[in-house]
Amino acid sequence: MTIEDSKLPKIGNQNLQQLVAPNIGKMASGEKLFPKIVLARHVTSEQHIMETAARSVFDDGSRFITARGTINAEVYGHVLKAKSTVLIKGADENFSGKYYVTKVVHKFKLESYVQEFEAKKNAIGLDGSEDFSRD
Repeated sequence: MTIEDSKLPKIGNQNLQQLVAPNIGKMASGEKLFPKIVLARHVTSEQHIMETAARSVFDDGSRFITARGTINAEVYGHVLKAKSTVLIKGADENFSGKYYVTKVVHKFKLESYVQEFEAKKNAIGLDGSEDFSRD
């Protein structure tokens, strides 16, 4: 089995392979720009574990845009949750859009509640499903 691409849904207009593909022909050596993971062809009792681990590494590596920030939860009005998507606005047309939340730290004080977050995206641009009219 060979893993050459992520199976995660693209949350933007162009993923890394689409951005770099036009430049592949310009490479003098002709070597492939994208990594691939090749698993042994013989069947073992651990093949499923190997495939799952390889897929996880490849999928995580496909998220090449990272956003980090702190939001005032009282003003935002929502609780961020890891393993969900969030809409980030105001980062121009290439970097605004849906992001997959990978980490949230909730900080409570007597006078405030803030959420520090990290979110990742596997494509630049918008995928067309974003609704920027909502608050």
